[in-house]
Amino acid sequence: KVLKLNNLPFNPLALVRPRVPKPLLPVHTANAFKDTLSRVFRLGPKQQTTLFSCIMDAYADAGIKKNEPTTWVNTPPTFDVVNAIYEQKEESAKNDSLAVAMQKLQMFELFESNPYSTQSLFDLLKGVVVIDLSGYDADIQSLVVAITLDQFYAQMHASGSSATKGQLRQLTKLILVDEADNFMREDFPALKKIMKEGREFGVGTILSTQFLDHFTTGDDNYSRYILSWVVHNVADLKKSDVEYIFKVKAGSPEAAAIYDAIKASDRFQSTVKIGNEPVCRIRDK
Repeated sequence: KVLKLNNLPFNPLALVRPRVPKPLLPVHTANAFKDTLSRVFRLGPKQQTTLFSCIMDAYADAGIKKNEPTTWVNTPPTFDVVNAIYEQKEESAKNDSLAVAMQKLQMFELFESNPYSTQSLFDLLKGVVVIDLSGYDADIQSLVVAITLDQFYAQMHASGSSATKGQLRQLTKLILVDEADNFMREDFPALKKIMKEGREFGVGTILSTQFLDHFTTGDDNYSRYILSWVVHNVADLKKSDVEYIFKVKAGSPEAAAIYDAIKASDRFQSTVKIGNEPVCRIRDK
């Protein structure tokens, strides 16, 4: 199933109730959405306050009260409702970065406006589901990825731990992020949390990118969260990349052999490191 960036059938303002009750759930959900928009569109403190207020007003209009869990089962508002409330706020400046963000989301109709036509993201992810980001501005792509990861993280926790059998654990979901460098450099908190906590819930994450140095960003080193590596031929390969990914001594014969193997890789050949197992060569299917 391929989903285009138009009327995506899940609601970023849906209240996902974890198995362990979370106080003030509407506040947490509104704050996560506000933080995501703020990170992507570089909103200032005043703009963030305005956006958060609009979201909480939308919840209130839907009969959802932050202190009353019995109201959290009410149908949640969609972004269209939040935008309508924002448009009615006379005190809001309509020519700042928040206005640009709101107009962009409304114009592209990214998310389904009818709450009754939406479903849980986890329920949507049956079989292989692709969200096609091609052809959209970078900020729109980043926004959709961030919101999807926020929803996924919340629903991952709500679903509970996956089944185990001895030392084996059930695999429930796999997230594959293609051209992952575009999103790693945004340092989305949900991506790092899914990578660090996903194993308990049977969730795996695959980050695909063209260069090994993409895994080190200004604020983080994603290689710390990755135990399995599949490396094809890398055009701009550095010996330091080999040393930190494969955990081999700098300047050692082992490091040189791995470096040469990667550089010499033909199509459908990979150099693989899984956990503490020795580095090996494989032919891909």
